[in-house]
Amino acid sequence: MTGTLYLHEHSIDKEEVQMQLCKAYVLADKLGEKDIAMCVNIALLEFIYGPGELRIICPRAAVFVYNHKIEMNTLRRDMVQIMAESFDGCFSAESMEKWLESATSHPKFHADTMIKIRQNHALESHARSCNLPSCKVHTAEFMAQIDRSEEFL
Repeated sequence: MTGTLYLHEHSIDKEEVQMQLCKAYVLADKLGEKDIAMCVNIALLEFIYGPGELRIICPRAAVFVYNHKIEMNTLRRDMVQIMAESFDGCFSAESMEKWLESATSHPKFHADTMIKIRQNHALESHARSCNLPSCKVHTAEFMAQIDRSEEFL
């Protein structure tokens, strides 16, 4: 295995690639092949963060992953992170519609995404409001509070 996923941009269905990678991850996880699952997760991240205008998880992939019990939560965590990051992007009406379709495709995925968005905004707000030059104790307390709220996955 080389660790590289070669795809020709013009000849693929992006949603189908996401779906197949999610299926491969779930299968590897169920077989206890954690290394393969992580390689598939990396391939999915590289695919999503590759060339393209909209970086979201397709609704079918979100539903598939959230309907299967997975031992490792890496894929779910990364899917939620992708959606939270893309929420803050500049959206056209069309891309916002696609984002909403994906984010609301599964109730737990929707809840996890909203929690992550809230966490991201809390961290940004803290960073803007904290005027202490070396905020070690304050940051440690704040991060512990954020970590406690990260029990969504």
